[in-house]
Amino acid sequence: FSMTLIYPYMSTSVLSFFLCNSVEGVYYLQADFTLQCYNDEWNSYLPLVIVGLLLYPIGIPLILGINLFRHRTTLRDGLVHAAWDILSGRRQET
Repeated sequence: FSMTLIYPYMSTSVLSFFLCNSVEGVYYLQADFTLQCYNDEWNSYLPLVIVGLLLYPIGIPLILGINLFRHRTTLRDGLVHAAWDILSGRRQET
């Protein structure tokens, strides 16, 4: 549950590292205009950002997709459909 709350914020934070605006020919990070983009300091953060990019915006959907694929036969079970119908309010619990 907490992953669904954290995912949008973390993905936005990681991807904001690549949002740079040009001011008089110099690119600055949109989230913090005191940091220049594409210089040595920006490049020093790049490996950490790539790890974050692989973990959150790419990794979490990939892991969820793999788990859904691995359990696809179980998800087709009638009990799972009945439980989902109860959770979604389409059918009353008996």
